[in-house]
Amino acid sequence: MGRETDIHARVDHRSELSSTPSRRWKARSVLRAETADDRSFCESLFVDLQRPVLDLAGWDDTQCAAYLKLQFAQRERDVHMRYPDADYSIVRFDGDDVGRLVVDRGATGIRLLEIVIQNEFRGRGIARDCLRRLCAEADAGSLDIELLVAIDNPAVHLYLDFDFAVVDDDGMYFKMSRPAMQPTSETEREVIT
Repeated sequence: MGRETDIHARVDHRSELSSTPSRRWKARSVLRAETADDRSFCESLFVDLQRPVLDLAGWDDTQCAAYLKLQFAQRERDVHMRYPDADYSIVRFDGDDVGRLVVDRGATGIRLLEIVIQNEFRGRGIARDCLRRLCAEADAGSLDIELLVAIDNPAVHLYLDFDFAVVDDDGMYFKMSRPAMQPTSETEREVIT
């Protein structure tokens, strides 16, 4: 009981950091299949995401670039090995490649492996739009969605807005899950294809 209370206390301050749930985003993203030509774009997304952490280490640009390139390559190998059937998509918005969505669809559930949006496009509701459609897909197929997210990642609040719950906490990451919900006619039309 104490552990469960602790988990909820750690994420219950979401109103301080999350966008207001009543806020309605007009973002309409489009997904396209990722190709080998997208590797440098995906690497740049990874670097943008990880760079602030390395800036604290005091490394110069050359050291950071080399380290992050190796980390990206290792992470890609690991994900491809663990989830060989995962779908890799590039998120597009207003004609620009702005992010990446990686999803593993199984017979009993969906695992959201990655959703990342370029820094300059964050806050426009693009990730929210992708997640809304992924939830609609899961609901239409009566599938649960699972994910891992760093405890200090602001996306935790987005997931809470979509009825994900923390089911485990290892001190660095939350394992979050969202059970399939009864689809409405509106959500059935918004399934990611």
